[in-house]
Amino acid sequence: MTTAEMAARIAELEAQLASVPRPVSRGPVVLSRDLECFASMDWGRLKPGCFAWWMAIPAEPETRYHIVAEWKFQGLDDEDIADGYHEMCRFLSLKPKYIAGDPSMWI
Repeated sequence: MTTAEMAARIAELEAQLASVPRPVSRGPVVLSRDLECFASMDWGRLKPGCFAWWMAIPAEPETRYHIVAEWKFQGLDDEDIADGYHEMCRFLSLKPKYIAGDPSMWI
């Protein structure tokens, strides 16, 4: 295998790994289940897409938002994206109230 072929294979494997949902942890975060949870997404067909899981934290004078987790992906089929979303929801033990999506997904 030439150096160029090896570099191409490594880039291909890295692209595949980037699409696998995996939790990112920066230490324990304990959030009340009474807080509102929602998700947001950008589709990512040609460029990387992303899901983010949010908690709305009431505070004065305004509500604050905390991103609990995110998942970046690219080039996945619709079914794989849906499976990854549900897998992360199970892992996080969260049931988002709604998903806010990029409006261009419906164009």
